[in-house]
Amino acid sequence: RFEPFVEGPFDHYLDRLANPREWGGHVEMTALAEIFRRDFLVYKLDDVPQNVTSKGYKEIIQLFFSGGNHYDSIYLLGFRKDAAYCQSLVYNMLFNSVLKQAKEDSGRDRKNQELLTKYSKLLDPSQYVNVELEVWRGERQALQLSDRNVATVMQYRVGDHCEAQLGSTGYRKVSILDIRSDGNSLLASDLKWNIFYMCLL
Repeated sequence: RFEPFVEGPFDHYLDRLANPREWGGHVEMTALAEIFRRDFLVYKLDDVPQNVTSKGYKEIIQLFFSGGNHYDSIYLLGFRKDAAYCQSLVYNMLFNSVLKQAKEDSGRDRKNQELLTKYSKLLDPSQYVNVELEVWRGERQALQLSDRNVATVMQYRVGDHCEAQLGSTGYRKVSILDIRSDGNSLLASDLKWNIFYMCLL
């Protein structure tokens, strides 16, 4: 039923959508509305909210569309307080059972101390931490860096001459000898001294 609204083979689309990093839009909202029997009410800046699924369900999921195909969840004011309390209970149980050893070793091990500091926010019943959002932001930053590196590599070809910053020695004129397939580095030769460098992008 949704296949006509999807680009490419439908099975490829389903495989792609199984990745939690994938985003959804109107087609996915319509499918979710039917599965969970809830309508989607979408708010936009300086615009009236729109029921984009219009199935007539009693329960509604509210989203804010911030442009660029990004939707944020909208919660009632009391949600953060209730969620913070529930989150602290869950993470206290997790901390007490799984991370107990880290607590005992925290004085001896800097990594465990960092772990305790990182999770201490999750143990506070008055502070809600959107863990999924923090994970998503971290993944997005890594993806943006990877995209930037790939875009940078697409600008260069083997044999091109350019300037590369080589540590504290400043910039040197180099010739590109090879570009790694991951797009994160290239092999270059100093044009003046014929010294080889692996340059990170």
